[in-house]
Amino acid sequence: MGLRLGPGPVFVYEWLTATRCWQLYAMRTSFVGMILVGMMLAHRRPHGDEDGRVTLRELASYGAQLYQSTVVIELMLILLAAPAATAGAVCLDGARGTLDHMLATDLSNAEIVLGKLGVRLIPVLGLIASILPVVALSTLLGGIDPLALAGSFLVAVGCAVLGSSLALTLSVFGRKPHEVLVMTYMILVVWLFSPVILAIAHEVGVGPPPPAGTSGGLWTFLHDAAEWSNPFVLAVAPYRRPGTVGIETYAGFLAGCLLGSAALTGLATARVRRVSLSRVGRPQRRRRLRLIRPSWLPRLPGPSMDDNPVAWREWHRSRPTLMMRVGWGLYAALGIFWLWVVGMPSVEPTAARVAIASTVQVTIGLFLLSTQAATSLAEERVRGSLDVLLSTPMSTRSILAGKWWGSYRRILSVAIWPALLSISLLLDGGSWAAYLALLGLVLAYGAAITSLGLALATWVSRPGWAVAWCVAIHLAWMVVWPFVAWPFAVLAARLRISEFWMIFGAPPPYGVLAGTIAVSRESVVVRGLVLTTIVPPIIAWIMGIWGLAGVLFLWVVGTFDDCLGRIPETADWSTSARPPQRPRPRSPAGPTAHVPSAAGPELDEEHATARRIEGEGV
Repeated sequence: MGLRLGPGPVFVYEWLTATRCWQLYAMRTSFVGMILVGMMLAHRRPHGDEDGRVTLRELASYGAQLYQSTVVIELMLILLAAPAATAGAVCLDGARGTLDHMLATDLSNAEIVLGKLGVRLIPVLGLIASILPVVALSTLLGGIDPLALAGSFLVAVGCAVLGSSLALTLSVFGRKPHEVLVMTYMILVVWLFSPVILAIAHEVGVGPPPPAGTSGGLWTFLHDAAEWSNPFVLAVAPYRRPGTVGIETYAGFLAGCLLGSAALTGLATARVRRVSLSRVGRPQRRRRLRLIRPSWLPRLPGPSMDDNPVAWREWHRSRPTLMMRVGWGLYAALGIFWLWVVGMPSVEPTAARVAIASTVQVTIGLFLLSTQAATSLAEERVRGSLDVLLSTPMSTRSILAGKWWGSYRRILSVAIWPALLSISLLLDGGSWAAYLALLGLVLAYGAAITSLGLALATWVSRPGWAVAWCVAIHLAWMVVWPFVAWPFAVLAARLRISEFWMIFGAPPPYGVLAGTIAVSRESVVVRGLVLTTIVPPIIAWIMGIWGLAGVLFLWVVGTFDDCLGRIPETADWSTSARPPQRPRPRSPAGPTAHVPSAAGPELDEEHATARRIEGEGV
């Protein structure tokens, strides 16, 4: 095996195929559009002085707000886009069998792993490079620290490299892209929420944390380490904590991310061949803990095989793997932590505390659900088992309904947490109607995401792109909707109608926040305006979101046959013994005219000789 200089065959081939896909440019356009939305969020018209002149202080204040909103949205998108672009790098090739072909060649493990990592990391770094000139030009307004600008660029590069390497390493050990995404996102969630979790746990369990700069033992060291390793804290530290960070802090963060990425890439390089060879000819084993079920305990309800075989198959075959169990186990551990915080005797279960906990838990759960919504149908398209299903006499509507219910049942793992967290408010005199409306709203969110995932799996042939688009549309829904509702909220504020603020409740975070406040029967005061929450707007959102989910499902039913190449159910061949054939072409000269034969010029010459002999009367 000789030493190759240059990027290598894997990088060159996958880079040529990646640059020819329209999804790459659509992702770049969507990324810049989301940054534009962030700039619009920070935009406000300076009032100026009596003559209408804008002061330098107001321009600097606007520049600082513009920087912070842009950098926060940029980091959020990078942490979502980098794992989504790399999650299927190895596991999809393993499912198709192309990874075994690469391992059979003289390609080294490093060429395969580094080539795949480089192809997927360069577009993410291009997204960061497309934002840097925009923020750099904003420094002309004033209020943007050049140190903060350079530091945010280093932080974004570190997050992109670390997120891509983590997803690639998990892709070596995982079998499906959504398993890798769930595990990657939960590791990132634990990393980002570790300062908050440590601070709350210390305040609730031990007492208030010691002041900054004093020795507080191991607990303070862990809290400070988790806080200063958080990219969002570092990005806004020059404004929130002036004088506490320097360029060496950002360089250290980037160095730590590069060292972690190198360790993860080395692990993937060392294990990719061994893991792939261990799976050759061996089906996936699922270890389940078998418990003895008492005879008096009823079985959990499930779909009947006679009613819908696809739903029955999805219900019984979709057993979680070890990686999925660990990912959802981390999600459950976070929910148990919020229950512990709310249920502590020293903590009063106020509506704001419960609402924040429910909003964070449901938002994370719906993101995990969006990574799995498109996989049930997309993976069967890759394996080819969907063609077998399409050859059965089952109708298209029955097939899609079974797939829909198989994916929708995962919403129960998300809806249980707001139900448990809001019980404390309900026992303190809360509203039962608002409680049921809150649960119905979470179920409606799950229905919309499930229909969206099913639609994208039908319209997009690649599973990785289908999952990435589902996550991106879900995020865009949460970010773009406030701009749609903002004019109505301004009108409600001028008319002093406090209930109309609930128009923001369409996306998951705002809807769960409003629903939890409605359970407590409390009001929220924002800038002197008393905001109250009532149940009828929540019911209206439930009906609207369920209607959207139904429209998406019917749209998929109408386009499924064309996208998958299935014969429409309206086609009727019963009136004919055989399918209609293409008519034979006829010449204007009459029925005896010669039609060129498809057998070749030799047979055409024989036909011409026979007609000449017949004309001569021989």
